[in-house]
Amino acid sequence: MSRDEAAWGGGARFGSARRASPVWGAHWDPCLDPVADRADRTPVMVPSGSKILVWVEPPEAYIRLVGRAALEGARDFKALVRRLDHEGIRRFCLDLQECKIMDSTFSGVLAALATDLGPLADEPNCSRLVLVGPNDRVRDLLDNLGVLQLVAVVSPDGRMERPGPAQELVREAATKDEVAECCLEAHRFLEKLHPENRARFAEVTRLLEQQLQSSR
Repeated sequence: MSRDEAAWGGGARFGSARRASPVWGAHWDPCLDPVADRADRTPVMVPSGSKILVWVEPPEAYIRLVGRAALEGARDFKALVRRLDHEGIRRFCLDLQECKIMDSTFSGVLAALATDLGPLADEPNCSRLVLVGPNDRVRDLLDNLGVLQLVAVVSPDGRMERPGPAQELVREAATKDEVAECCLEAHRFLEKLHPENRARFAEVTRLLEQQLQSSR
């Protein structure tokens, strides 16, 4: 058993056996702040089969990524984690068993969130963000970008069975600039995180900065 698995609770299942009550309704808005003007907003196109499922039982949150974890869902994922953190969630369990691929934008958002959340207050060596069952492709990506050091990684071992139904996160409409800003912030964070990332993403950040400047 690894240190991360021991900190997570060994072979215990995630949460308790009792049925949890949803924290929000079917039309819960994942954004922290209300949007005044949606006239120039369009729904973000999500690849077929990709979705974010959420199940919450304070003080823990269970989030399952299905299909592709990429730019299309990065803003909503970030808003979700920030909202739940504000509501007092202590630990975030990110189930990657059905996540086939993750892109650099989502990786950067994940890294920034892990840094902002920090470790558990009573377990300083354990991240509040736990990744469960990432495949080799996703794990290698996170390792190469320097993200893996910021999170705890554990194997499923049956602990991911849910005592209650999950809610599917509704995707929020966004402007092109909002999507670009999210992408730029994620890549800037990755550039600061690991020296090799500066060369990897220099052209990406340059083009995104150019796009945002031209629209202002």
